[in-house]
Amino acid sequence: MKSSQAAILVLTMILSFPGHSREGYALSKFDSIYNYCQFDNHTDTSKQYETLANAGARESVIAKTSVLNQFSFKNEKPERLQIFKNLVEKRNDFGGLDFLKQFNFIPEMNRSCSTVECFLKSIFSQNTGIAQFYLNYKFNLNASHYVYNNSAEPNMEELNSWLKALEYVPKHLTKFKYNQKLSKFVRGVYGRTYANATMEFFDGWSRMPKEFRIYTAIHEFSHNWNFSEELELDKTDEWLKISGWQKNETNAWSKKNLETFVSEYSLVSPSEDYAETSVAYRFNPETLKRVSMPKYNFMKNIVYGELEFSVNTCAQKSMQPEIFKTEFRKHKDLIFKNIESLILNNCFDDLLSYSGGASPSLEKCIQRNIIKEISYSKYGLRLVPLTLYNQADQEYLMASDESQSQLPRYLKLFRKNFSQYCPALNSGSRPSYAYVQGDLANRLDPYYAKTFLKKTPLDRYDQIIKILKEVCP
Repeated sequence: MKSSQAAILVLTMILSFPGHSREGYALSKFDSIYNYCQFDNHTDTSKQYETLANAGARESVIAKTSVLNQFSFKNEKPERLQIFKNLVEKRNDFGGLDFLKQFNFIPEMNRSCSTVECFLKSIFSQNTGIAQFYLNYKFNLNASHYVYNNSAEPNMEELNSWLKALEYVPKHLTKFKYNQKLSKFVRGVYGRTYANATMEFFDGWSRMPKEFRIYTAIHEFSHNWNFSEELELDKTDEWLKISGWQKNETNAWSKKNLETFVSEYSLVSPSEDYAETSVAYRFNPETLKRVSMPKYNFMKNIVYGELEFSVNTCAQKSMQPEIFKTEFRKHKDLIFKNIESLILNNCFDDLLSYSGGASPSLEKCIQRNIIKEISYSKYGLRLVPLTLYNQADQEYLMASDESQSQLPRYLKLFRKNFSQYCPALNSGSRPSYAYVQGDLANRLDPYYAKTFLKKTPLDRYDQIIKILKEVCP
């Protein structure tokens, strides 16, 4: 069997392994993988070495420097040094620097080394250091056991499972937030879990066949494509209503439309439903279509950039960003008009604190609503497609200049709209702290009264009072 044919595998291989369903990953509706649609070849060691050699190619070398007072370098590129530092600098469970432990001595080194490549080969076993560098440089993923607590050094087979998983998803889904944890959990810990959404992979995962390791990796990647304060797609009303997810009287999740779920594990919560559906869309789209076309369309249009993976379809590049930009150019004025009320509501706190000049947070809010408006007109979903959001830099990928040009317009509209909150003259009220905390909070939309005004530091009240004095008679 050729390698391309070998990739088209039936998932009954996975189902045949005893104990699979007891872990909750029941794949009874994933009958087969139609095709893998490989987007790249990240396991190619020559490509990994080439990436290392080309990193920082346009930079001047640093004649002499050290990292963590342990590794001495000569004539190295700053970009390569930064990636190496990422792989040896101790961090806490939240991703921040662990200042108490960051200077831990690493004894497994060849002290005659003076280049990043030499040290990578010295401190990582089985020649895995180059792959570690590649993961961090290309995808922002950090699998180094020197960095995070409770981590073991991944072997080449485990690293290749992650790299292979990244070959099977579109490019816009392969860039994670900077220095994202990707951990082989300390060995010898056995349990009922293969991996979790914090990107920790356990011994049970390592013992499973390659196809299952890839499936699990993409499942956990799917959670992390979704982990963003800007997006959180699995918490949106648009996602929850497809299967009737809602919180019950005990604050636990319940669901209604049981026929819309692709696996037993997807029944656990909206987030597991989201991740399982993502894998189903990627590897068994026809089954997902039969189970739930709304979920299929959600994944197609919001997550996978309109790319589809049927037997005869394997597009290599999403055209969705270009389609959105064209749509915006054609209907720019109408879009700016349509989102006025959304800007007033969704950008309330940014507008409130805006006093002129540049405002990155307000500009992002306008961009977000522009993209959502186009998405709603095309798909009926007021959400940001992942092709239009750079998770690594937390930036939207269109309408930046146009959003900045609209700041005066929306500020003027906001202040005009704010006049409805002027104190009633016959009540004797005045724009004061007491009025803001009391009458104004009660008159505002309940969302803002609860989430904004009640949590606003007192010094921010000055801005509210200033606006009230400007717009009120």
